[in-house]
Amino acid sequence: HFTVRTLTEAGNTATLSTKSQGASFTRVKGPTAGWKGVELQGESSSSRHYTELFSDIENSGDADYLAMGYWLRESKEKNPSPTASNYSLYFGAGGNDSFGRDKLAGLTGTATYEGPATGLHMKKDSAAAAPAFDYFTARARLAASFGDATAMGAVTGVISNGVTDGGNAVPDLILNSASISSSTGNFYGDTSGNGLAGKWGGHFYGNGAATTDHPGSVAGTFGAKTADDLQSFVGVFGAYNQ
Repeated sequence: HFTVRTLTEAGNTATLSTKSQGASFTRVKGPTAGWKGVELQGESSSSRHYTELFSDIENSGDADYLAMGYWLRESKEKNPSPTASNYSLYFGAGGNDSFGRDKLAGLTGTATYEGPATGLHMKKDSAAAAPAFDYFTARARLAASFGDATAMGAVTGVISNGVTDGGNAVPDLILNSASISSSTGNFYGDTSGNGLAGKWGGHFYGNGAATTDHPGSVAGTFGAKTADDLQSFVGVFGAYNQ
C-alpha cells in the first residue's frame, strides 16, 4: 500500500492513499527489476487525482527503502483565465533511512550511484500544436565527491537511455554539479544538454555500520525544457552505491 502527501501552493496538505475510501488502484510494473508500483486514482470535492508510485521495499521489515512517484491533480471547476492551468503536477522521491547530516561532514573520497528514473515527457510539433504527453523510464548515474575539512563536497550525474511508453527516445539530461548543503545534507543544481535547461536536486539515504561508510543510496527529482517550450520533462530517480 502507498500513501502520498503534498503541500499545495495554498499551504494545505493533500493526501491520497490506496486505502482511501473511494480510491481505486492497480498494481503496475516498476521502472526496473526489484521495484513495485501502483497506479492510483481518486476524487475529492474539488479535484480529480491520478498518481503513479513506486518503491523498492522488500517486506514489512525493510528498514532501508526508497520510494518515488508523481501526482497529477485536475480541478473540477475550470479556471476562466486562458493563461491559468487547471492542472497541478507534483513529483517526489525519498527514503526511510535519511543519511545522517553529521556523518556527511566526515566523509572523504568518491562514490558512484546507479538506478532507475521515471517521469512525464511532453512534446509539441509547434507552438500552436496540442502537447503530447507520455510516461518514460530512464537510467540515473551519479558521482559524489565528498569533501574535506573545508567543504561538504558535490554531486554530478546524468539521466540517460530514456524511452517513453510509446517507444520514443527521451534526450539525455546532464545533472550539473550540485554542492551538498552543510545545514540539510540536500543538494541542488542545474540541468542542461540537448538544448534543455532546468533544475535538479536530491538527498542521501542508507546509513552504514561505520561512520566512514558512504551513503547506501540517493533519491531526487529533475526537470528541464527547451527554450521554445516545445519539449519538456520532469522526473524522479532512486540510485544505489555501486
